[in-house]
Amino acid sequence: MPFNRKRKRKEDNKKYSFFDFILDLLLAVPELLLFAVRSLLFGLRYALRWVADIF
Repeated sequence: MPFNRKRKRKEDNKKYSFFDFILDLLLAVPELLLFAVRSLLFGLRYALRWVADIF
Protein backbone atom coordinates (compact mmCIF):
# COMPACT_ATOMS: atom_id res chain seq x y z
CA MET A 1 0.00 0.00 0.00
CA PRO A 2 2.72 2.58 0.70
CA PHE A 3 3.93 2.17 -2.88
CA ASN A 4 0.56 3.32 -4.22
CA ARG A 5 0.58 6.40 -1.98
CA LYS A 6 4.02 7.38 -3.24
CA ARG A 7 2.94 7.01 -6.83
CA LYS A 8 -0.16 9.17 -6.28
CA ARG A 9 1.93 11.84 -4.57
CA LYS A 10 4.36 11.95 -7.49
CA GLU A 11 1.54 12.24 -10.02
CA ASP A 12 0.04 15.21 -8.15
CA ASN A 13 3.31 17.16 -8.30
CA LYS A 14 3.29 17.63 -12.06
CA LYS A 15 4.32 21.07 -13.22
CA TYR A 16 2.58 23.19 -15.82
CA SER A 17 4.71 22.76 -18.92
CA PHE A 18 5.16 24.86 -22.03
CA PHE A 19 3.22 22.22 -23.98
CA ASP A 20 0.30 22.62 -21.57
CA PHE A 21 0.38 26.38 -22.11
CA ILE A 22 0.36 26.00 -25.91
CA LEU A 23 -2.49 23.51 -25.73
CA ASP A 24 -4.54 25.82 -23.48
CA LEU A 25 -3.85 28.71 -25.83
CA LEU A 26 -4.91 26.72 -28.89
CA LEU A 27 -8.15 25.73 -27.18
CA ALA A 28 -8.96 29.19 -25.77
CA VAL A 29 -8.38 31.34 -28.88
CA PRO A 30 -11.14 29.76 -31.01
CA GLU A 31 -13.55 30.06 -28.09
CA LEU A 32 -12.78 33.75 -27.72
CA LEU A 33 -13.16 34.35 -31.46
CA LEU A 34 -16.47 32.51 -31.57
CA PHE A 35 -17.72 34.48 -28.58
CA ALA A 36 -16.82 37.77 -30.26
CA VAL A 37 -18.48 36.83 -33.56
CA ARG A 38 -21.58 35.48 -31.81
CA SER A 39 -21.88 38.63 -29.69
CA LEU A 40 -21.54 40.82 -32.77
CA LEU A 41 -24.21 38.88 -34.64
CA PHE A 42 -26.64 38.96 -31.72
CA GLY A 43 -26.08 42.68 -31.28
CA LEU A 44 -26.61 43.32 -34.97
CA ARG A 45 -29.76 41.21 -34.99
CA TYR A 46 -31.27 43.07 -32.03
CA ALA A 47 -30.27 46.43 -33.48
CA LEU A 48 -32.00 45.56 -36.76
CA ARG A 49 -35.13 44.45 -34.90
CA TRP A 50 -35.13 47.71 -32.97
CA VAL A 51 -34.82 49.74 -36.18
CA ALA A 52 -37.54 47.65 -37.87
CA ASP A 53 -39.89 48.24 -34.93
CA ILE A 54 -39.44 52.00 -35.26
CA PHE A 55 -40.64 52.00 -38.89
